[in-house]
Amino acid sequence: LIIPSTTGGTTIEATKEYFGGSGDCCFANGSSGCEDSTCQDSVCSYDTFCCDVAWDSICANEAAADPNCDCEATVDLFCGTPVTAPGVWYTVIGTGNTITVSTCNDADYDTKLSVYCTDCDTEFTCVTGEDDTSGCGLTTEISFCSQAGQEYHILVHGFSDATGDFDLTVTDDGVPCLADVLCAPTGACCTVFGCLQTDEPHCTALGGDYKGEGTECITRPVGNQVTYTSSPNLPIPDANPAGISDTITVNASSFAVHDMRVQVEITHTWIGDLKISLEHVATGKTVNLWNRRCGNTDNMNVTFGDGGSILLCSDIPLGTGMVDPLETGSGPPLASFSGLKLAGDWRLLVSDNAGADTGTLVSWSIIATKASDETCSPLPIPTVNRWGLVVMALIILAAGAVMIRRRKAT
Repeated sequence: LIIPSTTGGTTIEATKEYFGGSGDCCFANGSSGCEDSTCQDSVCSYDTFCCDVAWDSICANEAAADPNCDCEATVDLFCGTPVTAPGVWYTVIGTGNTITVSTCNDADYDTKLSVYCTDCDTEFTCVTGEDDTSGCGLTTEISFCSQAGQEYHILVHGFSDATGDFDLTVTDDGVPCLADVLCAPTGACCTVFGCLQTDEPHCTALGGDYKGEGTECITRPVGNQVTYTSSPNLPIPDANPAGISDTITVNASSFAVHDMRVQVEITHTWIGDLKISLEHVATGKTVNLWNRRCGNTDNMNVTFGDGGSILLCSDIPLGTGMVDPLETGSGPPLASFSGLKLAGDWRLLVSDNAGADTGTLVSWSIIATKASDETCSPLPIPTVNRWGLVVMALIILAAGAVMIRRRKAT
């Protein structure tokens, strides 16, 4: 950090000092920094976001790889909101319906709720989580679609280090649904609507043909990847959140997207100022690719793709391999574009969100492969009798469960 003299004296050089955060360096803790000052200073030397804004899961990943940090195998419980206070655990068995978990207006402190499923003590899958729900003040209510027979773990915890008394209510709406987060064993389910990745009870309820646990809805690429490139050399205005955009128009292809990757080349003297996203203009669907990571690192030439490597800002230059947008932009994944027609307009948006440093969008490309559903043969349109069976199956799945507990989180 160079501080020019305002009194006519000599320019001096100063090192930014970070004050310790309140959480474990090996976890996303929500504070600015972490409790181990040696680890904190090392990580923040190449990723200032961790100390200036929040110590998130990327910072925890960097700490795990940093020799100045002592991180053994740990469980990151971040789920919609960081876990920073003591809490109380509950379990509930899924019914195949939407389950609502609530402390809404039934607690004397600022509560948070997180829901997980897990196969063992070190592999938690986040289902949903939230801190403070509209209409509930500083308390929380969340809902999720459950899988029948699956055990879910509910954590009631507090903001910062808050604890207190609460009433927890868990209710079931009795309406079958398809879970967004799949915890129970799943397989390919062939239905009149196409192939779905779900569990056997849901597949049966839909009148589908369940292919067995562990099977997949296979979409194999047909032919080679196609690449469309734009080289706009557009200046990126400094400290302008509206930023710039550039559009690639695909005219020749009508196939559905199986896999989408995005290559971006930018020259910039502080890429931690940048936000980058890709929009499918016709649907408005947008994926965030980059969200102010890696501080004062210069320039990037990055390919974004689902399943790419974990971002480590200490790996300089940024330009090798493939980076997962869930690591750098918080998602959703590029798989969100799967099934969309490639033909049409694809828009890249780039903005600079802090002063002093500038840059240029040199070029960018979309790289797509064609999708072809090969798992399921077309099923016949169901008859009235078959739909009757479907309705009966849905009714059978509509069992409800209500649980109320009162505990003190200490």
